[in-house]
Amino acid sequence: MRLYFNKLYHLAKADFLERIRRSSFLVVVAIIVYIGYLYVPPPDANYLTLAMGPYRGVYNSAWIGTMFGFLVGMIAPLFLFYLIKNTITRDERTRVGQVIATTPISKASYLFGKWLSNLAVLCLVLLILTMMAGVMQLIRAEDMQVNLIKLAMPIWMIGFPVMGAVAALAVLFESVGFLKGGFGNVVYYMLFMFGLVFVMEGLDNPETSFVTGQNDILGVSRSLEHIQSDIKNMDPDYQGSFSIGASTFDEDISVIEWQGMEWDGQLILERISWLPLAFGIVLGAAIPFGRFDPARGRQSQNKKSGWFKRFLQGLVPQFRPGEKDEPDYLAAINNNLADLEELAVRGQKRSLNLLPVVMAELRMMLRGHAWWWYLVLVILNAVGLGLSFQAGGAAALLPFAWVWPILVWSSMGSREAKNYTETLVFSAPQPLRRQLLASWLAGVFVALVASSGFALSLLVTGSFANLMALLVGALFIPSLALALGVWNKTSRLFEIVYLMWWYIAINGVPALDFMGVTQEAIDGNYWLTYLLISVGLFSAAWFGRRRVLER
Repeated sequence: MRLYFNKLYHLAKADFLERIRRSSFLVVVAIIVYIGYLYVPPPDANYLTLAMGPYRGVYNSAWIGTMFGFLVGMIAPLFLFYLIKNTITRDERTRVGQVIATTPISKASYLFGKWLSNLAVLCLVLLILTMMAGVMQLIRAEDMQVNLIKLAMPIWMIGFPVMGAVAALAVLFESVGFLKGGFGNVVYYMLFMFGLVFVMEGLDNPETSFVTGQNDILGVSRSLEHIQSDIKNMDPDYQGSFSIGASTFDEDISVIEWQGMEWDGQLILERISWLPLAFGIVLGAAIPFGRFDPARGRQSQNKKSGWFKRFLQGLVPQFRPGEKDEPDYLAAINNNLADLEELAVRGQKRSLNLLPVVMAELRMMLRGHAWWWYLVLVILNAVGLGLSFQAGGAAALLPFAWVWPILVWSSMGSREAKNYTETLVFSAPQPLRRQLLASWLAGVFVALVASSGFALSLLVTGSFANLMALLVGALFIPSLALALGVWNKTSRLFEIVYLMWWYIAINGVPALDFMGVTQEAIDGNYWLTYLLISVGLFSAAWFGRRRVLER
């Protein structure tokens, strides 16, 4: 037994250390710290992230700790999943998994080691948020006495079981073939949003409008019930309303001093009782997990590679898959590189013609999407054409039209590294002025098409400020995707950052509203700021690609 746990420990430790040394982890940590800063608004701000009707708590340890507890229980899991969903895929891509497959470690043991590694990364995030909560209490300076117990207990008691479930779901999604990639990322996003709505709907008691304390997986009901009870004792007219997430208020907000709730042994056991759910998910993941069996991967690859074989037959006529005396088709392809070099020399003499390259980039971006994907986009824009931004309908629908193509944009800047074609693609004439610019223009075209119905509606109604914000947003999204893809060489970082940015924007934070869906963003002319940000991001992508070419 000791040897078994020793194996799990070293498996989890090696994976944990490898991941926290990556630059992408530091970027995500920086974003989380920034979100933590925004999550505690200044006393004179026009928005609140935790309000109990017309009340908010003074920024003491108990209130800020509870705020951050709600953050890690209800918002952070949406983004942290994408941070940790890469460990099994990385072992497969680096062929470490094939080495592990030759060892006597079982599938369940391997997955439990990965779950422990995921949980360790998420616990590190909890620790960072705990420190950030203390810093924010001192920055807001309404109560300078930091109580570590009251500050940390809600963050860890609410967050730890949630992190355990997220870590287990990441293992499950990586163990199921069709959930490994971008499709699985979208599926998780939809499941999380539906689950969040389901839990929030179950909090209210329809007879009293007060929260019924229960051991929900997100861990918010007990704290909400306690806060509501204290306010009701202070103000008998309090009706039990509450708001979690960025919300603007026109009415005056009264500040109360809430001293927190006691996390006794029963409440701690309640929260820990959710951990067996995570164990069950990991055990269930062992069923579809192939343990890096090359035969299983080959069967799947044969089904998907029919188009590639046909391509090879056209490129190398002598290649006939399945024949006994099959030639070395890879060598035959290499023999044709001389022809490619000749074409490259000819291409250098031609004038800059971006259109064919843009069309090629667009075809690669859109390849593999089913007919229903396009149908959803058409329906969104058809409905948006008949809605008004002033009435709020179009502003509520546009964000969904711009999150639908996320997997199209996420490949920008990283496709060459992912498919190991950097040497071939970057040897083409003018790879900066043609390929990089063409990729960006194709991304802009997708953003414009995805919002064409909304743009036409704004043009017809003369809402030119909203139209400018929309057009700048169409520049910002591909600029962000290209910059993160070029520098990080993966699509995952863009998916994390964009979903996080998008989610906060639709929750009413004007400074992060790159779409112009809030009136505050329009009145503040934030589109000018995002125009400059877009220029900066594209410049960063240009510099990053040139840096690679000069190596």
